[in-house]
Amino acid sequence: MGSIDNTRIELDMYETIIENSNIIPTNIIEIGSQNGWDSNRLANRFNIHDDNVYILEAHPGFYHTITTEYPNYNVYNLAGSDTNGVVTFNAAKNFDDGRSSFLDRDIYTSKDFIKVDIESTRMDTFLTNHSIDSIDLLKIDVEGATYQVLNGFGHKLGDIKSIQLEAELQPFWNNSMLWDDLKIYLKNNGFHLEWFTNIGDAQVDSIWINEKVL
Repeated sequence: MGSIDNTRIELDMYETIIENSNIIPTNIIEIGSQNGWDSNRLANRFNIHDDNVYILEAHPGFYHTITTEYPNYNVYNLAGSDTNGVVTFNAAKNFDDGRSSFLDRDIYTSKDFIKVDIESTRMDTFLTNHSIDSIDLLKIDVEGATYQVLNGFGHKLGDIKSIQLEAELQPFWNNSMLWDDLKIYLKNNGFHLEWFTNIGDAQVDSIWINEKVL
Protein backbone atom coordinates (compact mmCIF):
# COMPACT_ATOMS: atom_id res chain seq x y z
CA MET A 1 0.00 0.00 0.00
CA GLY A 2 1.08 3.58 -0.53
CA SER A 3 2.47 5.51 2.39
CA ILE A 4 1.07 8.42 4.35
CA ASP A 5 4.56 9.93 4.07
CA ASN A 6 5.29 11.10 0.52
CA THR A 7 8.91 12.12 1.11
CA ARG A 8 10.50 8.74 0.46
CA ILE A 9 13.73 7.47 -1.00
CA GLU A 10 12.12 4.98 -3.40
CA LEU A 11 10.14 7.75 -5.12
CA ASP A 12 13.17 10.04 -5.18
CA MET A 13 15.21 7.28 -6.81
CA TYR A 14 12.43 6.30 -9.24
CA GLU A 15 12.16 9.88 -10.47
CA THR A 16 15.93 10.21 -10.82
CA ILE A 17 16.36 6.91 -12.65
CA ILE A 18 13.54 7.67 -15.09
CA GLU A 19 14.89 11.16 -15.76
CA ASN A 20 18.25 9.61 -16.66
CA SER A 21 16.75 6.86 -18.81
CA ASN A 22 15.40 6.65 -22.35
CA ILE A 23 11.84 6.60 -21.02
CA ILE A 24 9.61 9.62 -21.55
CA PRO A 25 6.62 8.77 -19.35
CA THR A 26 3.15 9.31 -20.75
CA ASN A 27 1.23 6.94 -18.44
CA ILE A 28 1.34 5.35 -15.01
CA ILE A 29 -0.38 2.39 -13.37
CA GLU A 30 -0.29 2.10 -9.59
CA ILE A 31 -1.49 -1.13 -7.98
CA GLY A 32 -2.09 -0.80 -4.25
CA SER A 33 -2.17 2.91 -3.50
CA GLN A 34 -3.85 3.66 -0.17
CA ASN A 35 -4.23 7.38 -0.90
CA GLY A 36 -3.23 8.17 -4.49
CA TRP A 37 -0.35 10.39 -3.42
CA ASP A 38 2.37 8.45 -5.23
CA SER A 39 0.56 8.48 -8.57
CA ASN A 40 -0.17 12.16 -8.16
CA ARG A 41 3.45 12.94 -7.34
CA LEU A 42 4.79 11.00 -10.33
CA ALA A 43 2.14 12.40 -12.66
CA ASN A 44 3.05 15.93 -11.66
CA ARG A 45 6.78 15.27 -11.94
CA PHE A 46 6.52 13.91 -15.46
CA ASN A 47 3.54 15.96 -16.68
CA ILE A 48 1.39 12.89 -17.25
CA HIS A 49 -2.17 13.74 -18.28
CA ASP A 50 -4.93 12.79 -15.84
CA ASP A 51 -6.48 10.48 -18.45
CA ASN A 52 -3.33 8.36 -18.40
CA VAL A 53 -3.17 7.82 -14.64
CA TYR A 54 -4.60 4.45 -13.56
CA ILE A 55 -4.93 3.37 -9.93
CA LEU A 56 -6.13 -0.06 -8.78
CA GLU A 57 -7.02 -0.11 -5.07
CA ALA A 58 -8.72 -3.14 -3.52
CA HIS A 59 -9.49 -1.57 -0.13
CA PRO A 60 -13.02 -0.10 -0.47
CA GLY A 61 -12.34 2.73 1.98
CA PHE A 62 -9.04 3.67 0.37
CA TYR A 63 -10.67 3.51 -3.05
CA HIS A 64 -13.34 5.98 -1.91
CA THR A 65 -10.69 8.33 -0.51
CA ILE A 66 -8.71 8.30 -3.77
CA THR A 67 -11.74 8.90 -5.98
CA THR A 68 -12.74 11.83 -3.78
CA GLU A 69 -9.27 13.37 -3.76
CA TYR A 70 -8.44 12.69 -7.42
CA PRO A 71 -11.72 12.56 -9.39
CA ASN A 72 -9.95 13.03 -12.73
CA TYR A 73 -7.79 9.91 -12.43
CA ASN A 74 -8.89 6.45 -13.55
CA VAL A 75 -9.45 4.71 -10.21
CA TYR A 76 -10.79 1.17 -9.84
CA ASN A 77 -11.87 -0.83 -6.80
CA LEU A 78 -10.01 -3.90 -8.05
CA ALA A 79 -7.40 -6.32 -6.79
CA GLY A 80 -4.68 -6.66 -9.41
CA SER A 81 -3.72 -10.33 -9.65
CA ASP A 82 -3.26 -13.32 -11.96
CA THR A 83 -6.90 -14.41 -11.79
CA ASN A 84 -10.21 -12.95 -12.92
CA GLY A 85 -12.99 -13.37 -10.39
CA VAL A 86 -13.67 -12.54 -6.76
CA VAL A 87 -11.18 -12.68 -3.88
CA THR A 88 -11.60 -12.22 -0.15
CA PHE A 89 -9.68 -9.10 0.82
CA ASN A 90 -8.47 -8.37 4.36
CA ALA A 91 -9.15 -4.65 4.72
CA ALA A 92 -7.63 -2.65 7.57
CA LYS A 93 -10.07 -0.73 9.73
CA ASN A 94 -7.41 1.87 10.50
CA PHE A 95 -6.78 3.92 7.36
CA ASP A 96 -3.16 4.50 8.42
CA ASP A 97 -2.55 0.73 8.35
CA GLY A 98 -1.09 -0.34 5.00
CA ARG A 99 -1.04 -4.11 5.62
CA SER A 100 -4.25 -5.02 3.79
CA SER A 101 -4.02 -7.89 1.30
CA PHE A 102 -5.98 -10.67 -0.39
CA LEU A 103 -3.32 -13.11 0.83
CA ASP A 104 -3.81 -14.52 4.31
CA ARG A 105 -1.71 -13.57 7.34
CA ASP A 106 -1.95 -14.31 11.06
CA ILE A 107 -2.60 -10.65 11.97
CA TYR A 108 -5.95 -10.60 10.18
CA THR A 109 -8.30 -10.68 13.15
CA SER A 110 -11.76 -9.11 13.32
CA LYS A 111 -10.41 -6.54 15.79
CA ASP A 112 -8.30 -4.73 13.18
CA PHE A 113 -9.43 -6.04 9.78
CA ILE A 114 -12.65 -6.86 7.97
CA LYS A 115 -13.04 -9.43 5.19
CA VAL A 116 -14.68 -8.14 2.02
CA ASP A 117 -15.26 -9.75 -1.37
CA ILE A 118 -13.51 -7.75 -4.09
CA GLU A 119 -13.32 -8.24 -7.84
CA SER A 120 -9.93 -9.49 -8.97
CA THR A 121 -8.50 -8.84 -12.42
CA ARG A 122 -5.63 -10.29 -14.34
CA MET A 123 -3.44 -7.38 -15.41
CA ASP A 124 -3.33 -8.44 -19.06
CA THR A 125 -7.14 -8.43 -19.01
CA PHE A 126 -7.12 -4.95 -17.50
CA LEU A 127 -4.71 -3.64 -20.16
CA THR A 128 -6.78 -5.14 -22.96
CA ASN A 129 -10.05 -3.79 -21.57
CA HIS A 130 -8.60 -0.27 -21.33
CA SER A 131 -6.67 -0.35 -24.64
CA ILE A 132 -3.31 0.17 -22.92
CA ASP A 133 -0.52 -1.02 -25.23
CA SER A 134 2.45 -0.32 -22.95
CA ILE A 135 3.22 1.00 -19.47
CA ASP A 136 5.86 3.63 -18.82
CA LEU A 137 5.65 3.72 -15.02
CA LEU A 138 4.35 0.79 -12.97
CA LYS A 139 4.20 0.99 -9.18
CA ILE A 140 3.29 -2.09 -7.13
CA ASP A 141 2.75 -2.13 -3.37
CA VAL A 142 0.39 -4.98 -2.59
CA GLU A 143 1.53 -6.54 0.69
CA GLY A 144 2.79 -9.96 -0.29
CA ALA A 145 1.02 -10.30 -3.66
CA THR A 146 3.69 -8.78 -5.92
CA TYR A 147 4.26 -12.01 -7.84
CA GLN A 148 0.53 -12.49 -8.43
CA VAL A 149 0.36 -8.98 -9.94
CA LEU A 150 3.40 -9.48 -12.17
CA ASN A 151 2.27 -12.95 -13.26
CA GLY A 152 -1.10 -11.47 -14.16
CA PHE A 153 0.48 -9.46 -16.97
CA GLY A 154 1.21 -12.69 -18.83
CA HIS A 155 2.99 -12.01 -22.12
CA LYS A 156 2.25 -8.30 -21.66
CA LEU A 157 4.90 -8.14 -18.93
CA GLY A 158 7.33 -7.30 -21.71
CA ASP A 159 5.28 -4.18 -22.53
CA ILE A 160 6.25 -2.59 -19.19
CA LYS A 161 9.16 -0.15 -19.40
CA SER A 162 9.83 0.41 -15.69
CA ILE A 163 8.67 -0.96 -12.35
CA GLN A 164 8.97 0.26 -8.78
CA LEU A 165 7.88 -2.45 -6.38
CA GLU A 166 7.93 -3.66 -2.82
CA ALA A 167 8.81 -7.25 -1.95
CA GLU A 168 9.12 -9.24 1.24
CA LEU A 169 12.21 -10.76 2.82
CA GLN A 170 10.18 -12.98 5.14
CA PRO A 171 7.02 -15.07 4.53
CA PHE A 172 4.55 -12.87 6.38
CA TRP A 173 1.78 -13.68 3.88
CA ASN A 174 0.74 -17.13 2.69
CA ASN A 175 1.66 -17.88 -0.95
CA SER A 176 3.95 -14.85 -1.16
CA MET A 177 6.99 -14.98 -3.44
CA LEU A 178 9.96 -13.54 -1.56
CA TRP A 179 12.57 -11.08 -2.80
CA ASP A 180 15.25 -13.57 -3.91
CA ASP A 181 12.81 -15.47 -6.13
CA LEU A 182 11.23 -12.27 -7.46
CA LYS A 183 14.67 -11.08 -8.56
CA ILE A 184 15.14 -14.25 -10.58
CA TYR A 185 11.64 -14.01 -12.03
CA LEU A 186 12.12 -10.42 -13.20
CA LYS A 187 15.62 -11.00 -14.56
CA ASN A 188 14.37 -14.03 -16.50
CA ASN A 189 11.68 -11.78 -17.98
CA GLY A 190 14.12 -9.18 -19.28
CA PHE A 191 14.27 -6.62 -16.47
CA HIS A 192 17.41 -5.02 -15.08
CA LEU A 193 17.66 -4.17 -11.39
CA GLU A 194 18.59 -0.49 -11.18
CA TRP A 195 18.32 0.07 -7.43
CA PHE A 196 17.09 -1.51 -4.21
CA THR A 197 17.10 -0.85 -0.49
CA ASN A 198 16.08 -2.89 2.52
CA ILE A 199 13.18 -1.67 4.64
CA GLY A 200 14.41 -2.95 7.97
CA ASP A 201 14.61 -6.75 7.94
CA ALA A 202 11.16 -7.18 6.47
CA GLN A 203 10.84 -5.77 2.96
CA VAL A 204 12.75 -4.39 -0.01
CA ASP A 205 11.95 -1.46 -2.30
CA SER A 206 13.38 -1.82 -5.80
CA ILE A 207 13.37 -0.25 -9.25
CA TRP A 208 13.57 -2.21 -12.49
CA ILE A 209 14.01 -1.13 -16.12
CA ASN A 210 13.07 -3.27 -19.12
CA GLU A 211 16.29 -4.17 -20.91
CA LYS A 212 14.64 -3.30 -24.23
CA VAL A 213 14.69 0.40 -23.31
CA LEU A 214 18.18 0.57 -21.77
